[in-house]
Amino acid sequence: MNGGYAAAELRVSDAERDRVVERLQDAYAEGRLEHDEFDMRMHLAMTAKTRGDLSAVTRDLSPATGTDVKAWPSRAVNGEDRMLAALAHGLGIG
Repeated sequence: MNGGYAAAELRVSDAERDRVVERLQDAYAEGRLEHDEFDMRMHLAMTAKTRGDLSAVTRDLSPATGTDVKAWPSRAVNGEDRMLAALAHGLGIG
């Protein structure tokens, strides 16, 4: 805990968003993401407010090799995670 807040609840900075965007671009270039899923994840990354929101965007991607990618704290699955999973399923992503 940091000052009464779990690390996943802390608000993200532009630099943290930029690292995730770079990881998504790498994953797309590696063929790990299809175009529609890449677009959706980019939107989620750019609108993420907390580290937990941001970590959900890359949770299922392997760590980038050769880059300094900060490890995000894990968190329990919540209603938002379920909603994103349902949205991904409904869009045929995955």
